[in-house]
Amino acid sequence: MYYRMYTTYDMLGMIFDLNKLNVMCDIRYLEPAVKQSIPIPAKKYADSKKIINMVQLQEFFPELIAITDGTEQSIPRPKNKKKRKTHYSGKKKKHTVTNQITVNLNGEIIHKSTHSPGSHHDYKIYKSKYPVLSDQLLNFYDLGYLGVQKDFPKQISILPYKKKKGKVLTDSQKE
Repeated sequence: MYYRMYTTYDMLGMIFDLNKLNVMCDIRYLEPAVKQSIPIPAKKYADSKKIINMVQLQEFFPELIAITDGTEQSIPRPKNKKKRKTHYSGKKKKHTVTNQITVNLNGEIIHKSTHSPGSHHDYKIYKSKYPVLSDQLLNFYDLGYLGVQKDFPKQISILPYKKKKGKVLTDSQKE
């Protein structure tokens, strides 16, 4: 089981009702006999090096990066006056519904919120329909999500720098 799934010693100990130290000793004791009997697959990350910065982490595990943004879809003009007011998007100058979408670098959708009225701001939707994702996930946002770092301190959030009036962004801020 250990060589097929590379489960942790803790998990194997729980399954077989053993201490993790006993599991480790048993695997080391049985490994030479098992190697002679059947072929053992090579470990996937046997040649990996210690990761020392975020760039190396992103190279090895691109699925740990997510990009979140809102998207608006046009809808026919609602008959109800209240709905007309809530669904009118001043940005698009038409009636819309807004969705919040989080994707990884492979383009796979990790999270999609339910429809919200078009008048709602991206960050307002994010706060009310917050996606429950891993804390190790590196989240990229646009400037519509200012405040996400303060409101959600446990997650790793990356926002672009906003150019201040009369100032110039440094080269490191532009990257």
